[in-house]
Amino acid sequence: MNFKNFNLLLVEDEQMIIDNLYCVLKDLFCKVFIARDGEEAQEKFLSESVDLVITDFVMPKVDGGELAKFIREKDRTTPIIMMSNHTDSEKLLKIINLNISAYLVKPIKYEELLDTLEGIFPKDEKEKEVKIDYNTIYNYSKKVVIKDGESISLTSNEIKLLELLLDNQDRVVSKDIIDLEIFDGFMPEGSIRNMIYRFRKKIASKQLKTIKGVGLMLSKVYS
Repeated sequence: MNFKNFNLLLVEDEQMIIDNLYCVLKDLFCKVFIARDGEEAQEKFLSESVDLVITDFVMPKVDGGELAKFIREKDRTTPIIMMSNHTDSEKLLKIINLNISAYLVKPIKYEELLDTLEGIFPKDEKEKEVKIDYNTIYNYSKKVVIKDGESISLTSNEIKLLELLLDNQDRVVSKDIIDLEIFDGFMPEGSIRNMIYRFRKKIASKQLKTIKGVGLMLSKVYS
C-alpha cells in the first residue's frame, strides 16, 4: 500500500521518533514535511500542500490539541492522526470534538500505523485517475491511458511498467527492477530495451525520461 498522490505533515519534537517514522513514511507518501513543534507545523500547514497530518500531542510552544484546533479552523476535512502516551488519555478528551481521524499510542507499531493509514484512505489512490502529464491521464481501475481525449492501447506488460513507474515517481526504475517486477527476472535485456522503446513511443511524454544505461524515470506532475 502506498499513498503517492498525498503529502504528509509529520509533527514531532523527538528526533529519534522523527527518524524512525520518516524511514517508513518517505516511501509511502509523495512528500513528507517535518515540523518539530506545533508552531512550525502551523506555518507548514499554511505554506505547503498537506493531505494528512500526523502529530504528537505533547509538544513545545503549541501542543497537538492546539494545532488540531488551528487546522480545523482552516480546514474541516484534512485527516489528523494524534500520537500520544497512555497517560494523555484525559487530556485527549478535550479535543474529541475536533474530528480527529485516529489516535496512536506510543511507541508506534509499524503494522498499526499502516492499518490506520489504510482506514483513513479506504479508497486506494489506485481507484482514481492520475496525471502522467498535463494532457495524459491513467485510470487504475479501468487500466486505460487517455491522451488528448483519446485512449492509448497498452499491452498487459506495458500497463505493469506504467504502474511501476507511477509507484516510483521522481525515482529511477532500473532495467533490473523492471525485469524482476514484470518478468520475474527471466527476460533478456534486449527484449526489455525493445519494450521500453515501444512504451516510450506510445506514452510520448516529456515527464518520461530514459536514464542512459540505467532505466526509466517518470517525473511527477505538480498542478
